[in-house]
Amino acid sequence: MKRDRGYFTVFQRGFHESGTALGHHGSMDTKASLWTEYRHSFAEFSERVRRLQSLSAQVNPDPEALTAASYELEQARVLYLGRREALVEELMRPKGHSTMWRSHSAMASSACC
Repeated sequence: MKRDRGYFTVFQRGFHESGTALGHHGSMDTKASLWTEYRHSFAEFSERVRRLQSLSAQVNPDPEALTAASYELEQARVLYLGRREALVEELMRPKGHSTMWRSHSAMASSACC
């Protein structure tokens, strides 16, 4: 199968960004970051949809290109859904219940007693 340079881009980016996302702690910066990640992943997903549609509209589309585009679309969809879920979790979190506060609170209580 022919692979262009961007074939694994979405897949690799997903692993990198999901590792980065582990550092979120419920701050305003976190919400802004999650919104940004969500918007970027949606834009990537939309671009992959358009690419697959464009390839599919060709008179004689290359089957390998269609397969690669389908794979890229699926990876972008998975990344988008993960980002959407992370954003929803953050938005649904009660105010004052960030993971950062809980971790600092736990450390303080174990240090003093």
